[in-house]
Amino acid sequence: MNNTILFGNGINLLTSSNKSWNSLLDELKIPNVFNNGNLPHTMIYERILFEKQIGEKEEILKEEQ
Repeated sequence: MNNTILFGNGINLLTSSNKSWNSLLDELKIPNVFNNGNLPHTMIYERILFEKQIGEKEEILKEEQ
């Protein structure tokens, strides 16, 4: 059986300080804010993670020089 990750915002909506998907994604984007366009939320999330990983690798390379 394959592992499965459930990707959703349902649990967050049960809290008293619930936030929309757009609000959550906007907070995660900082400092690399970009326009979402017509991308689905999962693709926006993937882009955020990818850009953060690239940024971390660039910092490591700068430190090594």
